[in-house]
Amino acid sequence: MLLLLKKEWRQRKGDTFISKLEPIHWFAVLCVVLFLVCAPWATEWTQLWVWNNSQPYPWSVLSAHFAHWSWPHFWTNLCALITFLAIYGRYLSARSFVTYCLAIIISCDVYLHFAYERAFYLGFSSILYGLFSIAALIHFKTTKVISLAVIGFLIFKSLSQWLMPIDNNLYGIAVASDVHIVGMLTGVGLFIAITVKQARI
Repeated sequence: MLLLLKKEWRQRKGDTFISKLEPIHWFAVLCVVLFLVCAPWATEWTQLWVWNNSQPYPWSVLSAHFAHWSWPHFWTNLCALITFLAIYGRYLSARSFVTYCLAIIISCDVYLHFAYERAFYLGFSSILYGLFSIAALIHFKTTKVISLAVIGFLIFKSLSQWLMPIDNNLYGIAVASDVHIVGMLTGVGLFIAITVKQARI
């Protein structure tokens, strides 16, 4: 009896907060680390990570999506990532989270390379638009009210930024609404691909 109690006490002692973290949480922590590495500590530092349309650094295909122009820009996207994980994190596997992020990044990078017209790009927003769109569509049945609100917000935000560019200068830099739309459409495309694949099974 004493041995069983001792064993149970050891198991409870080892059941720490860190041990309870799921793989998706570790990838979220990695995102936060990248946020901090590419954070706007100084103008010269930020310029190392942005996508420069005339002569982009090789690493900027990834780093530009985690860099931010100002601290309000940084905190807004970090809070949005936390909100996404709070709403949809329980439904996503680490593999799905990483796959979605990479697909959105690749899609946006292709757009930046071939069609983007501004001098430079940075920010996590396009990934957020893609993540929220695919998660809201895939998990609509289990989170109808929240997902409907998310879809409505994404459509309204995208159209308002696109049609009313005068209101886009919120963080000391013009909002790249076109890249946000690319991220959102990538999320929709991923949802369609997943739905078609499941229908064939």
